[in-house]
Amino acid sequence: MLVVALLLYYFVPTMPPRLLERYSPGLVNPPFEDTGKTTAYQKAHNEGGNPYAAIPSMHTGWATWSLLTLIDTASEKRRLLYKVGGSVHVLFTIMVIVITGNHFWMDAAAGYACVLVGRHWAERIARMGAVERFAKRLELFVNMGTTIPSERENGDDKDIESAK
Repeated sequence: MLVVALLLYYFVPTMPPRLLERYSPGLVNPPFEDTGKTTAYQKAHNEGGNPYAAIPSMHTGWATWSLLTLIDTASEKRRLLYKVGGSVHVLFTIMVIVITGNHFWMDAAAGYACVLVGRHWAERIARMGAVERFAKRLELFVNMGTTIPSERENGDDKDIESAK
């Protein structure tokens, strides 16, 4: 999800509507107001951040990702509640980012698309067994120098002892 978003931010630089006078006449733009104090937003911009990255809207992306995760992990009894509540959250997020001038509607759609692409890639990687292989390697790394319970039951500590 974020890989796609970062590629779009880099190769398709855009700016939020709040910076276009035509779409926001007289709008106060707090991140760029001269208050005499350096804000976290200005500091990030000065250190190489991109305050103009507007497409895709990862506000929408994270809200959608949260919704899909809630639905996937919910019990049957609570699934409808999470679908309704999560959908309201996504719609409210889209409403806020458009009203505040951070994004156009299409930016929100692009954020949603990034989530779907990222989810598709994650499912394909999971089907290939890469997640299980990584988990096994991680478990061996974390347990170096200690015995793994399943191996302790078999009395086979040779591999663990050789790793010490």
